[in-house]
Amino acid sequence: MLMNAVQNTVQPEGQNGSAEIGEAAEAASQLQGELAFAIFLLLLVGSVFWQALTLPFIEPGGAIGSGFFPISLAVIVMLLIIFHGVFGMVKLIRMRKEQRASGTKSTQKTSGINRDQLVLLGLIILAVLVGDRIGLFATAGMVLLFGLLFIERVGLRASLLFTLGTLVAIYLIFDFWLGMKIGLSQLF
Repeated sequence: MLMNAVQNTVQPEGQNGSAEIGEAAEAASQLQGELAFAIFLLLLVGSVFWQALTLPFIEPGGAIGSGFFPISLAVIVMLLIIFHGVFGMVKLIRMRKEQRASGTKSTQKTSGINRDQLVLLGLIILAVLVGDRIGLFATAGMVLLFGLLFIERVGLRASLLFTLGTLVAIYLIFDFWLGMKIGLSQLF
């Protein structure tokens, strides 16, 4: 149903409002692609959550186990994806109602998946392929850096500084504060 909700660009019956209707149809098509991508990400994060359930959440002594971070992160990300999907679906339904109310016809197919979503998918695949070789810490840094550069289009200097700051914060929190070893020694 979601994939078939909006597949076409709208062409007006008359000349009035043709630009507005075309823009609305393009926005609806883009929103459809975002919702489809959100479903894909939900399934991907759900599989990470399922795999993380095999790790101990809390150790027998009461310390945080190795499953704490991936399970917690997966739950947070799944909730964010669900909220995004619900609000996107509401917006999509409103757009469809507006299109029907204006009496327009759909005649031309468009794709709702954009370049940024494909780059993110490529980063996820790259992380899966090299994650075992370079470790979780280095993989997280790589995905964050490339995501900032190629998806958010942040400058190189700002991306490097933000990535290094994030990795140092993660190292300090998990290694020193929580006493967990996060695998930084594998880098050196």
